[in-house]
Amino acid sequence: MTVFLAAHPLVACGAFEPVAEDQVEFRLVSPRGAERTALFELVGRGLEGAPRAADGSTLISASSADTLWVLVAMDASGVVRFRMPAGTAGSVSTSRVLEVAGPDDRPRTATDGYGVEVVR
Repeated sequence: MTVFLAAHPLVACGAFEPVAEDQVEFRLVSPRGAERTALFELVGRGLEGAPRAADGSTLISASSADTLWVLVAMDASGVVRFRMPAGTAGSVSTSRVLEVAGPDDRPRTATDGYGVEVVR
């Protein structure tokens, strides 16, 4: 929880155009429906392309070795998502959800049942 709560106020703005052929979208799969914020972890070699925030959301990211963390905060509850260049996204071997906050901006107590959908 420390990463999520400490990073949330530092979120930087970002937006992008509709998904292009050279982009891949990562979406939070939630057993509870609409969410507000999520911290994703992607693992793979060569994760060099910078993730981009979807319209109506803000994003920050950090990386170390073969791991990329992406924090996405939506302006309103919905599908928490972000995009990356297709070449970079193809390098992802593992993706998971580390933390989630619901529509009330309160962190969920567990991430059981949450997942990541990759849309090409």
